[in-house]
Amino acid sequence: MAVYGNDRLDLRIGAARLGDEVRANRSVTLRIDSDLARADDVHVMVNGQSRPHFRVPAGRRARSLQLDLDGSAWIHLRSSRAMTNAIHVVVDGAPFRPAPADLCYFLGWIDRVEREAGLDLGSDRAASAAAYQQAREKLYERLHAADAGGCP
Repeated sequence: MAVYGNDRLDLRIGAARLGDEVRANRSVTLRIDSDLARADDVHVMVNGQSRPHFRVPAGRRARSLQLDLDGSAWIHLRSSRAMTNAIHVVVDGAPFRPAPADLCYFLGWIDRVEREAGLDLGSDRAASAAAYQQAREKLYERLHAADAGGCP
């Protein structure tokens, strides 16, 4: 779950959660949950490129979206006020590994959200803090696997 202020975004691909890796065919079904303070455009980001995007009204919303992939990819959601971590989709057994700079970008985003939003989440505080920590751990695992050493 990504939280910024009062906006929340969450992404699932099957049972895969943010930070997970999932094996799939070239077509995946995304489960997108949002709770936005105001209407906003939500972009489905595939390997850093917006594909597709759609307008989401304020309030709690859920939708499913079928997405065709050309190969292994990392997928995340982005709006003007929130961004999720990625789910890594392995197509035909060929893993896609994000560049260390991309991993560092996501780690920086987590730090920014925690600093600016202060994780002022009311009853969601514990679950969200745990999700951010889990995402941070997964990103560091991938950074270590890439022999990158660390972020600047």
